Amino acid sequence: NDTVYTLDKNGIKPKYLIDFGKYSTPRDFLKRDYEDIIEFTSKASRKNYIYSIIGFHHSNDYIYFAYRFQGKFIHCIYSRNSKKIISFNSFENYLNVNGLNEEANFYNFPLTNDDDYFYALIEPNLIREKLQEREEFCPDFVLPLLNSSEDDNPFLLKFKISDK
Repeated sequence: NDTVYTLDKNGIKPKYLIDFGKYSTPRDFLKRDYEDIIEFTSKASRKNYIYSIIGFHHSNDYIYFAYRFQGKFIHCIYSRNSKKIISFNSFENYLNVNGLNEEANFYNFPLTNDDDYFYALIEPNLIREKLQEREEFCPDFVLPLLNSSEDDNPFLLKFKISDK
């Protein structure tokens, strides 16, 4: 759905409408019967439709959500101050590690936020080997990920978005 709703004492009402323009999935396409989700996503990808808005976080300054496009997981950040939109499907120098590039996905998407800060979990098993290859570039806060074991809990990443 392209509409995000709010719930208050008067009921449910639209709060945000996300308009993807020519990439929006038409309502008649959504109403068709599909064998399964794989058929739906492959047909939507072939037609260049954006589908499956995932997660939706809003603060005083930003709106952060994700969606699928051509089989890729895309992160999208909208600045309420500058009115600019940034959409991306990869992180360069992920976790401030020079040369560590990661694809944007569900695993590095924020789980929640509290106005100024966003929170994501980092599963060290998914990036430990890549970090070891770039260890000389790892800032101090990343080093515990290198020394973690498979039995350790994920690490909590707290970050703030900047228009800079």
